[in-house]
Amino acid sequence: MLTKDEFLKLSITNFTRFGSRNFTMDQLAAELGISKKTIYQHFSNKQELVSASFQYLLNNIKRELACIEQKQQDNPLCCIIQFYRVGLNKLQSFNPTFLHSLQKYYPEAYEKFEDFKNDIVYGKVYRFLEKAQQLNQLRKDIHPGLVCKLYLLRMDEIIFSGNLFEEHSKEVLLEHLITNNFRGLMTPEFIQKKGYLF
Repeated sequence: MLTKDEFLKLSITNFTRFGSRNFTMDQLAAELGISKKTIYQHFSNKQELVSASFQYLLNNIKRELACIEQKQQDNPLCCIIQFYRVGLNKLQSFNPTFLHSLQKYYPEAYEKFEDFKNDIVYGKVYRFLEKAQQLNQLRKDIHPGLVCKLYLLRMDEIIFSGNLFEEHSKEVLLEHLITNNFRGLMTPEFIQKKGYLF
């Protein structure tokens, strides 16, 4: 018998791979080897299942980011890069229609995604940028809030606007979206001392 975590993991894997709208409850039941009736014993409708399984995914990402933060607490810029590497890994596994269909058909789940992004960008990354300034890694004239807004908040929209994953590797995207921008924000002293970022 599947545990709840296994059930949610298999559900979100299929929803992100095929699209939450396109992947039906009948297909999910067949994939899990259970009856659709069994699914409805735990979730009253598909919207509830999509929302719960998506929350399961977000919780796993939060745990992964917490581990990175703990290991890289003395290197805030590296921590940000690692956060966005995780984000790109997750986004690459999504069907490009997944987030669009989530927004259109499952607004409650999409709102969780928006809250999650805002929490990561303005709750954590913003603080990392401030810490980098305190450590004289970023120039004092840099506005962390503006950096978050311009470069970091809408990465998913940029990625899926032109199917960039089909044209470029994750590392190339990370370099162009995040790392190169940080080089332009760093203090000359830090660049000279470090010589490289990562």
